[in-house]
Amino acid sequence: MRSKKTAAGAAVVYLLLTGGLWMFVRSYASFRTRISPQEGAALSVQADHGELRSDFLGKEAVLDLSPLSSDSPGYLPAYLLVPDEVRAWVLLCRVVDEL
Repeated sequence: MRSKKTAAGAAVVYLLLTGGLWMFVRSYASFRTRISPQEGAALSVQADHGELRSDFLGKEAVLDLSPLSSDSPGYLPAYLLVPDEVRAWVLLCRVVDEL
């Protein structure tokens, strides 16, 4: 009985933290569009030509993906180190991108 209460408490705390973070990002993005006339997005991700660009609340990050191309020597170790869930998500994104 005690472990069920602990698990339920942990789930409630997780949901509260996740919901609070989501509401913060949404309200910040909404507030930002009221201040400036340009449209703003909380998060945008673009992948092209071997690099991944992400823009999160005005901060841009660029990740070079060329060392992980299928013909590079780092591909196999990176593939083996990645969890199955991430591999499945990447495969799903590739299938949806091809549609």
